[in-house]
Amino acid sequence: MHNQVDLAKRIIELGNDIIKNDRDLAKDLFSQEWTCNTWTIEHPEIKVDQERNKVRLIGLLNGLAGVKPDGQPFIRAIYNNKGIVKLEFNDGQQESPKSIKT
Repeated sequence: MHNQVDLAKRIIELGNDIIKNDRDLAKDLFSQEWTCNTWTIEHPEIKVDQERNKVRLIGLLNGLAGVKPDGQPFIRAIYNNKGIVKLEFNDGQQESPKSIKT
């Protein structure tokens, strides 16, 4: 799991650099959704909006980083009404009301 944590933290660092320095790219990358099939929906590590059969980049990145022993993703995306705010390490603490795990 140590390598998974390191990978998740590197993904968060790079993602936050993109969010900070290229807002237009960040908006496109982190808001785009794709329709997925049953294989993707049932994948144990890819995080999917199962009600809508949609996946975002953050769900795929969590699939790369893997999941914690409790099944929760390592990476949490924080959104507001303008889009992505930041990525953060999912430490299991109380989430912000605008936090969405995808």
